[in-house]
Amino acid sequence: MDSKRRRKQLINMKHRRHLFMSVLTVFIVATSGCYYDNKQNLTGGAGTCDTINTQFSAVINPILIQNCTNCHGGSAPSGGISLEGYTNIKNNHTAILSAVSNGTMPKGSPRLDDCSILKIHTWINRGTQNN
Repeated sequence: MDSKRRRKQLINMKHRRHLFMSVLTVFIVATSGCYYDNKQNLTGGAGTCDTINTQFSAVINPILIQNCTNCHGGSAPSGGISLEGYTNIKNNHTAILSAVSNGTMPKGSPRLDDCSILKIHTWINRGTQNN
């Protein structure tokens, strides 16, 4: 009788352990599968980026002034590449898009948000107009 009871206890312990592991796995998957740092990542940026009015003076130049001209401006721009003014930006538009898209620029700062990169891309695709 004692061995039957012991066997029943072992089976019961295995079932409890299995149930515990199952519940733990579901909890971990449920709480770690949907983590986002910001609204843009949560929504995927869909519908939140206005590229219709992507003009140089109102949109592109301010993005580049805020993120690039600390290094690529002034009398001694980094790498000899000045991003001050329309002509300099237009002449370097391919390098700008490549550097911000792959995250190598701005150096030492967070990568530009997807919307800013999309705006730069849109401006270039529309012919890098000085508007």
